[in-house]
Amino acid sequence: MTDRERQILRLVSAALSNKEIGRRLKITDGTIKVHLHHILKLMVGNLTALAALYLNHGSENQGKEPDHE
Repeated sequence: MTDRERQILRLVSAALSNKEIGRRLKITDGTIKVHLHHILKLMVGNLTALAALYLNHGSENQGKEPDHE
């Protein structure tokens, strides 16, 4: 992931809109969308693995309260 993609990801996780991110970084909405698309492509393997883990194991615990020690 590039430095710019990490910047954008940080700002997205801070709940900024594309327009707000664009103003801060002085880039267009279109450029932000390109970066976000690339970030999502990088993460899709991880998301697929997470979804598979949930489908295989996580759904078994759905509706149960977590154990607290």
